[in-house]
Amino acid sequence: MMKRLSAIVTLILLAGAVGGGGCTSHIVPLRPMQKVEVWVPDAPPQTAPAATAATTTTQPTATLAVPADTQPGHMVATTVDPNQSSRFVYNAGYDNIWKQALDILTQTGFAIDRQDYRLGAITTLALPSTQIVEFWKPQQADAVDSMENTINNQRRMVRLTISKVEGKPQFYEIAVQVLVERETNPGEALGGPVFVEGSGFGRNAVTLRSDYAAPKDEAGIWVTMGHDPDLERKLLDALFKRI
Repeated sequence: MMKRLSAIVTLILLAGAVGGGGCTSHIVPLRPMQKVEVWVPDAPPQTAPAATAATTTTQPTATLAVPADTQPGHMVATTVDPNQSSRFVYNAGYDNIWKQALDILTQTGFAIDRQDYRLGAITTLALPSTQIVEFWKPQQADAVDSMENTINNQRRMVRLTISKVEGKPQFYEIAVQVLVERETNPGEALGGPVFVEGSGFGRNAVTLRSDYAAPKDEAGIWVTMGHDPDLERKLLDALFKRI
């Protein structure tokens, strides 16, 4: 009993340290897609072939260099997703990247949901996020994230994409997005009766999770909180060590 109380007190102290110590959540809220315009210079004009010496005689002429800032070109609009982490890899086989990506996600604990080899997209099922006491699990990324997972019921799912870079056939862009969802209880009401764990010798004043759990006919709702850059970078680091 004393060991259990000590563990509960330690957990409460850790929660207070995170909440009152100025630590903020590492979850980044989702932002809309961004359009970025990039200046692309036009291809240089094709020059006519030089005449043969037998037909004409040409005099040497000076050539003028065209400044880079006055070179004709056009703007190309591209769409950028700010809700993911991405890196570029050079001279890596597509098949190897695909196999290593599947292996990394599986070893991290995620179950593969869908995969499209032709489009280069892999998605996973939602995985309950690790808590502060589950430090041995491979999806553990940060202590602040783990404490937040302990205080809230959260889960994560991954989307990994592999795409070619336009104009650079030997480059691939690998993007990882880790969505974070939090369970909310629509039946939870403030000011209602609160039951605490107790015995004939007194109470420990620890509110049980069943005190605010939704009724059996009322399921919790999962709300998307944002994406997790810490786990995204961890997955990319593990993948780039293999390819």
